Amino acid sequence: MKKFDVEKMIEKMKEVVKSYVNNIEKELDSDLDVEYFLKNYKDLDDFENFAEDFYDYIIENGILNVDIIYYSKAINYLSKNDASLRDSLEIAIEYGYSIENLNSEILASLLATQNNIENFENNFDVDELQEMIDDVVEV
Repeated sequence: MKKFDVEKMIEKMKEVVKSYVNNIEKELDSDLDVEYFLKNYKDLDDFENFAEDFYDYIIENGILNVDIIYYSKAINYLSKNDASLRDSLEIAIEYGYSIENLNSEILASLLATQNNIENFENNFDVDELQEMIDDVVEV
């Protein structure tokens, strides 16, 4: 494949991935940095596992992490999403926090991050994105 063709294909992939991701981002409190991922994608000659690699990149690099700063925002988030604090405390325990190291901002951030990850997992379909990428690569 000529260099021009590869660049054209990558641009088309960006469009496809951005379009797919834009729908998911509406459900998240995060920006899925497609540009950065594509610039640094290691297998530009082999897109067979692209969607899975993108999924792993999002999960493993903390892109879905949410930081809720300020007491009032944290309390507001917790009151709307976990008034009993049961879920946020359970997450904190899973991450090894001790009670003396917790505050409302940490609990709210942990819960918001967990909710973000769940929303991402519920809306991201590796197979669907891979089919879209395969269609671009085959052209």
